[in-house]
Amino acid sequence: MKYKLKDLIDLEHFQNLQDRLNKIYSFPSSIIDNDGNILTATAWQDVCTEFHRKNKDCERECIKSQCCLTVNSIIKAVEI
Repeated sequence: MKYKLKDLIDLEHFQNLQDRLNKIYSFPSSIIDNDGNILTATAWQDVCTEFHRKNKDCERECIKSQCCLTVNSIIKAVEI
């Protein structure tokens, strides 16, 4: 059976955690699965949610960028 991230974690719990952390540190954050689906999001700018994610061409570029950031973060973590 192939699981999706949303099947394995408590999204409501993580959204709540992100919201509470945002009150302390005030920074945008999200959990995005490997397919580019936004599972949780906190403090995103309107340009992200109202333009980039609604325009299919921009959305595709956002997803590619997020995947690249994820891969680079994993590589840096492994190097440490």
